[in-house]
Amino acid sequence: MLAAAISAALLPAGCMTPSYHPLPGPPAHQLSIKAVDFEREIANREWKSLVDVAVDRASNAVVLDGSTHQAAVCDARGRPLLSIGEKGLWKKTFPRPAGVAVDPDGRIYVSDAKNDSIRIFDASGAFISRIGEKGAGPGQFREPAGIDVDAARDVLFIAARDAGLIAIQQANQPNLDPQIVKLDPARVPFVVAFNPATEHLFVTAPDNQRVVVLDPYAIQWDLGRWTTVLHQRVMILEADNAGWIADVGVGQGAEEGIAVNPRTGYVYVTNAGDDTVSILRDGDDPASIAWVKDIAVGDFPQGVAVDVERNLIYVGNAGSRSLTVIDGATNTVIKTIPLD
Repeated sequence: MLAAAISAALLPAGCMTPSYHPLPGPPAHQLSIKAVDFEREIANREWKSLVDVAVDRASNAVVLDGSTHQAAVCDARGRPLLSIGEKGLWKKTFPRPAGVAVDPDGRIYVSDAKNDSIRIFDASGAFISRIGEKGAGPGQFREPAGIDVDAARDVLFIAARDAGLIAIQQANQPNLDPQIVKLDPARVPFVVAFNPATEHLFVTAPDNQRVVVLDPYAIQWDLGRWTTVLHQRVMILEADNAGWIADVGVGQGAEEGIAVNPRTGYVYVTNAGDDTVSILRDGDDPASIAWVKDIAVGDFPQGVAVDVERNLIYVGNAGSRSLTVIDGATNTVIKTIPLD
């Protein structure tokens, strides 16, 4: 809920769309934020299990709710525009929605961990295509969760937590099998964030308190070891492969929140286990990618969003039900705002 509130309330047009996957919490019926110098509210009493939110270039928010099994699109003032998915037919649409992303053309990507697929819709909500299906064979997924998109290349990055895999899929070629990697040393991916400025993919691996940084377009597919996972051909991506460019330590519980500011190169990771945000520095030179510092925020931080235009970072603290505002220029906390 807090992660959704941050994104829906604070991301400006044209901003990067980070992925959020809040941990289970108390029922949430509305999103309401009063922060900095403006207010935006999106409310729906039927929403009881907010899963993810993405924002398009027009500042429309796509709210993914697990209780209604729908993706609801609202405009910049919080007014409903359309809904994707039928509540009465939820088994056929989003039985267990896990993640949502939006590209600059307004296309909406929804991952579902129950039917093991990614569904793509246009800006009007019309179905375009489906990638993957339930099963363990070629072209099939196993519980896709974290998702982000490289809009310039029309490529999806999908974290399949249960199988411990990362899939790289051409969004405009749904019938093409994805390229799949499994990290070695072992890292279980949770959420992903793509930086279009460097074309680096950041992957949280909370079990190891790490963030793995990949260059998905530099992976040496001919040098990797290959195996079969759930009847799928998978490359074991090792740390000496050119596609694995960094492995950075972060705090405890880095499961649900990661966001990139492509202008400054800073990456923000929420650590729910020790109530901090880890700040990483990205750069074209892999040697420049590094942990910068951890800063204390509220209790049990989950969602994080970057306001690129103002260079402000917003962290949703689920335990203390508060919003921490970070100055991206100094990477220090400006204020903490109660949300109740």
